[in-house]
Amino acid sequence: MSNDADKAKSKILIVDDEEFNRKLLKGILASTGHDVFEAVDGMKALELAKENPPDIILLDIMMPGMDGFSVCRKLKDSDKTNDIPILMITSLNEVDDYVRAVDSGADDFITKPVNATAILARIKGFLRNKQLSDKVKHINRFKNDLTRMIVHDLRGPMTGIMGYLDLSMNSDSISSKVREYLQNALSSAHDVSGLIDNLLGIEKLESGTLTLNPEPVHIPSLIQHNIDVQNANIIQSSLKVELQGPRDLICRCDQNLMNRVIQNMLVNAIKFSPENSVIKIEWESNSREFNYSVTNHGESIDPEYQAVIFNKFAQLDDRPALSRGGVGLGLAFCKMAVDAHGGSMELVSPATGFEDGVQFIAKLPLKKESAASSRASIT
Repeated sequence: MSNDADKAKSKILIVDDEEFNRKLLKGILASTGHDVFEAVDGMKALELAKENPPDIILLDIMMPGMDGFSVCRKLKDSDKTNDIPILMITSLNEVDDYVRAVDSGADDFITKPVNATAILARIKGFLRNKQLSDKVKHINRFKNDLTRMIVHDLRGPMTGIMGYLDLSMNSDSISSKVREYLQNALSSAHDVSGLIDNLLGIEKLESGTLTLNPEPVHIPSLIQHNIDVQNANIIQSSLKVELQGPRDLICRCDQNLMNRVIQNMLVNAIKFSPENSVIKIEWESNSREFNYSVTNHGESIDPEYQAVIFNKFAQLDDRPALSRGGVGLGLAFCKMAVDAHGGSMELVSPATGFEDGVQFIAKLPLKKESAASSRASIT
């Protein structure tokens, strides 16, 4: 970090009920050039931190009313203040007190009497780390803005391409062979459109800006719709799709997200299934959860790669089949979408009961609203 960064003016909040202690800390910080402001109790500290978030908080533990542990927990529970570094200052020196400070979310702990050199060194370290964190946040905001811009700019042309391909296929003046080519081109255009949707969906899920709309969804209808959309690809690879599950199953979920989860899982199975093989789609529910799985009989996935397969842009190895594998967004989107519902994604490979193959399972909880029912948030 440069000297300029070290000297950048930052805001430091001192929280202590004793005036002498506040003056002492303020005196130590006088030479730093930072803006220093004070709170005489926990409630005032919470109020000031939310109104004008500081870059670091020096927090006394032993205060009447709301003690420092409680203040720290409330600050760390709030989206507005949870990333502010907190240095707890106290006369307590028992190991249990240190453990309580860490459990409440404190970033560090220093005992009285305060050593000026030590506390200035801690503050300097905290501020450097926060400056780095702020830079990362700025980069992420730029990345998200760029993603939204690219997705927006791609949507229009892709919609036009799909429309003209569809019109061309319905023309009476083309041969059956040309119609077959157009069908393949339209199928590829749908794949690109799905990639665009995945990019946008992942960005919204990661940033917490996607609002879920849970409603009763007839799962078999979504499954059949996606099979119909992918029918050309299924026929081209000489695949057979087997369905197993109750035909009347209703799951309360976000229909758009669940449709795309089903779509991505099916597309992935088609890409990695050998010709003349079977893709098995199963669904069921019990008193606790809804399970949806897709099994294909392609190459098994080695255990070392299973841990990263749901990561964005994951490319597992150099197997030839991966030349058809896209850029690794479909499964990442599935996991994020299922997680947003309070569920989980699982991978079984080799597939249960077989020597090869891959089975992906999406599990969604039933009979309760997910924690993300109002705002989706992915860590």
